[in-house]
Amino acid sequence: MDLPLGAAHTRVTSTSSQKERADLLRDIRSVVSSLGVSIEVTPYSPRHDVLTLSAAELRADVDIDAADGATPSMIHWHGAGRPLVPVPGAWSANEINTAHRRKATSYPPTFQALLGILACGFAAANDGSAFQEL
Repeated sequence: MDLPLGAAHTRVTSTSSQKERADLLRDIRSVVSSLGVSIEVTPYSPRHDVLTLSAAELRADVDIDAADGATPSMIHWHGAGRPLVPVPGAWSANEINTAHRRKATSYPPTFQALLGILACGFAAANDGSAFQEL
């Protein structure tokens, strides 16, 4: 998955060490800062933080957990003010909650993909293309 032009890349391949978790958080901040995304970091345990990213009409939760090692966190998209539509590079129709269509879950295969999915999802939220026209 390609990142938008100018977006940062990550060398993180695991979240096992404190340095890797800090590097991943730095890289996420670098990618989403130009999209007006704020990040709240909630310590869950000494080796596990929950990130809540917020912008426009959408929020996303990402776990940075040492126990996950080389497996990137799912991205839990929520708080949509309008029903979501598929966003190429962020989430598919199958990943949108079918009951109310205001939540989605993305499954990045790599940490690089995690950055790309966050960038695509928040860019689409900002320009409105993530939402169904009402």
